[in-house]
Amino acid sequence: MRNYSIIIFAWKNLWSHRMRAFLTIGAVTIGIASIVFLVSIAFGLQQLVTNQVANFDAYTTMDIPSANLKTGKINAEAIARIREVNHVVSVDQIVDLAGRIRMSNQKSTTETIVEAVEPNYFRVADLLINEGHSFEKTSKNQVVVNKALVKFLGLTPKLESLSQKPLVLDLIIPRDLRAYDAIDGPTVKTIERLTVVGLINDNLNPMIYIPLSLADSYGVVNRTSLKLKIDYRESEETVRKSIENIGFSTEYVGDTVKQIEQVFALFRLVLGGFGLVALVVAALGAFNTLTISLMERIREVGLLKTLGMKKKEIFKLFIVESLTIGFMGGIFGVLLSMVIGHGLNIFLRYLAIRAHADVVVIYAYTPLFVLFVILGAIVIGFFTGFYPAYRAIKTKPLDALRYE
Repeated sequence: MRNYSIIIFAWKNLWSHRMRAFLTIGAVTIGIASIVFLVSIAFGLQQLVTNQVANFDAYTTMDIPSANLKTGKINAEAIARIREVNHVVSVDQIVDLAGRIRMSNQKSTTETIVEAVEPNYFRVADLLINEGHSFEKTSKNQVVVNKALVKFLGLTPKLESLSQKPLVLDLIIPRDLRAYDAIDGPTVKTIERLTVVGLINDNLNPMIYIPLSLADSYGVVNRTSLKLKIDYRESEETVRKSIENIGFSTEYVGDTVKQIEQVFALFRLVLGGFGLVALVVAALGAFNTLTISLMERIREVGLLKTLGMKKKEIFKLFIVESLTIGFMGGIFGVLLSMVIGHGLNIFLRYLAIRAHADVVVIYAYTPLFVLFVILGAIVIGFFTGFYPAYRAIKTKPLDALRYE
């Protein structure tokens, strides 16, 4: 008997008991859908968290958080050596300071975080200036503030209004950031008539960004951190080793992403385990269905053998039936999962638009994962049909014909 004829024969057998076949395929469908849906939710949450932590440009950005006390501070000499490292495209210098700020016509002050940076820092750090622009590199009075600071000052968070209200900043400079002088401890430098040229939509901590050249003009010579831009993501390991040989530690967003991936790999395993329980129950149901089918058709098997049908053809007949159940259950399970998952994404998108919030996607999958699940369903179908098929070929024709 040709393989095509065996396939047609198997389909007819399933169709003759279609209610049982539909229920069995439905059970496999639910099991596969459970696995795909739960694991895809884990994939979606992983992507959501990873995108919050880093975008694509972040993988070519590296931080040197602070100096190693054994080798020295982040000064001009250290920065020059870092610039010479292969694959380093740019080095942005950062000085974190504290300060007290007020409006020029007021006496009460508000404590704030001060960051002295270069204009390019906002682009490298992926820090969006929502209104206005960055300050000029050599400016002595232009600053960028966030909404949290504006709120503390009791001002309207509109750049047009802020730019017309000069600010006064008392800049507190620690001893280890200044050039050698006779003063032991921090110094306070008052900078008057600062003009706000940019506003950042950040409501966490009050912050003001001033030009690095302005901080340098008041005696700052060392840096608290650096932000490096490298040419390619693949250069990360080489650059980190070179920086560590100079004597500085590095921080890289890829390390955080790897930790996230490890956590969600375990999370996917747990969720997949829950779905696997449903699939095991479905597989047992398929096994039971095929076994009962064999018992009902035992005389038919004996007749087929008597008519000359070979053992391997009978084996193929039962295996094709089980593979069909597994394959259709896998396809329908994936489709059911996609319908539910994309429906959930659309519902969340609708809620986000109504709430004027960011749209999130929590259901995501990879084509490789879907292919793996379908192949897994086929393999399960094969093993659930193996024992009934084996029993069928071992049945003697005369015993089968006398079976009641």
